[in-house]
Amino acid sequence: MRRIGTLFFTLSTLGGLSGLLAPLSGAAVYHSDGSAAKVKALHNAALDGDTITLPAGTFTWSTPVTIWKAIKLQGAGSGRIIGNTKSSVTVGTGSKTFTTTRSGLPITAGQVLRVAKMPHPPGGGGSESNPPARGTYMEGTVTSYSGTTLVMNVTTMQGSGTWTFWWIATQPATTIVNNYSNGGKPSVSLVQINQSLAGSTEISGIRFLANPATTNRSGFIGLSSIGYLTPKTKIHDCWFQSDGGGAAAIFAETNQGLVWNCSFDDTFSQAAAAITLKWEDANGAPSWTTNSTMGADDTNGATNFYIEDCDFHAYLVAADPDSNSRIVFRHNVFDNSGLSSHGADTGPIGMRHVELYDNELIFEGQHSIERSKHEAKSRGIPMLDKLSCSSSSRSGIRPWSGVSFALLRRELRAARLLHVFGTGLHLGQ
Repeated sequence: MRRIGTLFFTLSTLGGLSGLLAPLSGAAVYHSDGSAAKVKALHNAALDGDTITLPAGTFTWSTPVTIWKAIKLQGAGSGRIIGNTKSSVTVGTGSKTFTTTRSGLPITAGQVLRVAKMPHPPGGGGSESNPPARGTYMEGTVTSYSGTTLVMNVTTMQGSGTWTFWWIATQPATTIVNNYSNGGKPSVSLVQINQSLAGSTEISGIRFLANPATTNRSGFIGLSSIGYLTPKTKIHDCWFQSDGGGAAAIFAETNQGLVWNCSFDDTFSQAAAAITLKWEDANGAPSWTTNSTMGADDTNGATNFYIEDCDFHAYLVAADPDSNSRIVFRHNVFDNSGLSSHGADTGPIGMRHVELYDNELIFEGQHSIERSKHEAKSRGIPMLDKLSCSSSSRSGIRPWSGVSFALLRRELRAARLLHVFGTGLHLGQ
């Protein structure tokens, strides 16, 4: 997806982050059969620096996998949402023409794509409220793509009707279906990573899919730390598909995370979050007793949780920074998705600080976008990330900017808005 604005600082300037990308030498590669049991067994045999692969296919996991070593868990490819179209098209097979909302998408003739219905926010009104989401789709081979005109030969479909808002995605190779019901505990996830001082755990190339038949389902990935500063967990090139039956796709009890090149999509369930940071044990306490690490003050990239080059679709809460969190959003797309936070007035500790750089914010419905602009103007805060909207009946969502400004309540009362510069918005306590 296209990125806009000016880069404040890059991974290459953060020596600590770029260093984390280097693989360990002398590592072994173990090939699993894709089952949770086999991955557990291989993990127990693996050493720090080794890789466990998952083959192409769809695998249902009903029991969790705990990782406490600095290993890589690598699928054969996750697929990803790569764009949108607002063409009015009737679900069916055969030749279908779509106009993409932007040109230059990574689409080539012969490629297999899925075009799935973007859900309508509950309460927003309009005919697109039913069916709810991605269960209505068309899939087929690209005949041609030029400018913004995409022609496909659709061979597989589900659902019916004529709809006007769709997302476009590439095909996943490796899918893990989350069938683990954990009683609704947010801190117990399908893949639980206990961060190691020996090095970074890395997950890539996997689509995580919620099983709608289960309730009280866990989140997909959980992170916990044995100390305040540990090597970061790296999650990249994955696709997370949530619904109302689960917790956050990623639940982090640490600031030691780096997430990039991932897609997150929900069904406007208003129940699931994409990423939640909530660190309430003793290991997180230094977040409030040490200096802030906003901007270039995180000199080696070791202290903040970074989310970069990701896209979020149809989440009431795409990200929820909570206790002790220090989080940075850069170059992401929030497609009809909101952002929340918790200060000490809504949580026992409250987030430490959040930074926003060069993100794109897309909303359907003029009411939401104008309310966002008005709220920013009334508080004397410039709109530092790009906001865009288009006319439709989708007026029920909470605006991203309006939600983000809620985290200013405590800071403004205490006159603790730290600073605004460049294309970044810095908020701290």
